[in-house]
Amino acid sequence: MSDSARKNRNKRKRERKREKQIARYGGNKSLESSSKKLEKLIKAVSTSHESRENSTKEKKTNSSNCETCHQNIKKRKKNRNAGVEAIESIFRNVKTRDLSQVGVKALEWLISPTPVDTFLSDHLEKKVLFVQRDNNREYFEGILSKNEISEWLKDGKLSHNIDMTLSRYVDGKRETLYHDSSVKATPEKVWQDFKSPVNASLRILRPQQHADMLWKIVASLESYFGCCGGANSYLTPANSQGFAPHYDDIDAFILQLEGKKQWKVYKPYSGDDEELKALFPYLPRVSSRDFTEEEVSNLNLVLEIELNPGDMLYIPRGFVHQARSSPDIHSLHVTISTGQKNTWGDMLLRALPRAIETAVRDDQSECRMLRESLPKDYHKFMGVMHSDQDADTRRMEFSAHVVKLVQQLLLERLDVDLAADQMYAKFLHDRQTQKGRGKRFRRLRRLRRPC
Repeated sequence: MSDSARKNRNKRKRERKREKQIARYGGNKSLESSSKKLEKLIKAVSTSHESRENSTKEKKTNSSNCETCHQNIKKRKKNRNAGVEAIESIFRNVKTRDLSQVGVKALEWLISPTPVDTFLSDHLEKKVLFVQRDNNREYFEGILSKNEISEWLKDGKLSHNIDMTLSRYVDGKRETLYHDSSVKATPEKVWQDFKSPVNASLRILRPQQHADMLWKIVASLESYFGCCGGANSYLTPANSQGFAPHYDDIDAFILQLEGKKQWKVYKPYSGDDEELKALFPYLPRVSSRDFTEEEVSNLNLVLEIELNPGDMLYIPRGFVHQARSSPDIHSLHVTISTGQKNTWGDMLLRALPRAIETAVRDDQSECRMLRESLPKDYHKFMGVMHSDQDADTRRMEFSAHVVKLVQQLLLERLDVDLAADQMYAKFLHDRQTQKGRGKRFRRLRRLRRPC
């Protein structure tokens, strides 16, 4: 292309561009129309400046709000360092293969500031322990919350009558909702019954299956105490009670997570009334039925307190207790249990039958007495119907012979080591299922039985 042709083409481009500009900004229209457009343009520019100024002000306000939020978060983290951060660091810094050593640190954290030695000597199976933490209400923060329970229900992790129950205690009677019916409590029905007028308490069985930190605490305490542990959580609406007065067959550590709850704990019966002794036994092996207020009136109230978030209450096995939420707010607490069916009696229940079987099979001369027949007329002087005939010499001779057989033939054949192995094998079989992911969980899995 020649230079003249190129110049002509550029000229035509400039002319077309000029025509577009004229058409855009008014061109041959009246001066009045052009001035109106100019006013609109100026107004738009000023509006833009105002919006920028407002935006700057909002950013400054948001920035100040964020600073306040950061300050609050720092305060919460500072408090949290004294609570959940402490228990997290225990499991984060596991350097031993003996989980019982981790368990004693978990127990220290649970009952702090009470020393572990003081707890074992003065409180375990003997006396209630109440730990109040007015200065650190976030001590148990992160273990479990009402929102987490709501998410579990949404995700279908909790099955009615398997993983959760609904109950209430009204006018001296406990009612378990939908227990014997075909109706299943859906998440919608759970929250509907949680509200007034039903005011049902939601009990979550084995929440540690879905809460990793709670699982670690329960598993480490199991290894420390050498017996199976567990956990239940209880979400109670305001001004409500879910359960009747009762005692449990476990030692309970109660951790208040949200809201408030008033507790009443009664000392075990120590009088001379045989019926009341049978009703309120010392260190029972099974949990009780629901008691009436009249029956509970025979016991002495040993503690009446209100639990707030961060507080901990230890209730020994066999201590009757009941709890009611505060009138103005719901309550959420978790109960960590230990000591179930881990007694001398449970071990002897395993040792004695084997000792009898061993002695009966033994062909030594003294053991042959165990295979001799009972007196043909023993039913005429032994048994409950003859128990008041203390003067009958046949009864005394019969009882003395039984004592002799036990002392001479059975006691020396008690295999205590085997019974202990059976108890611990049952514990290893029944203890918390190992769960979780990551290096810290894998390290916990490798922990072995202490030597």
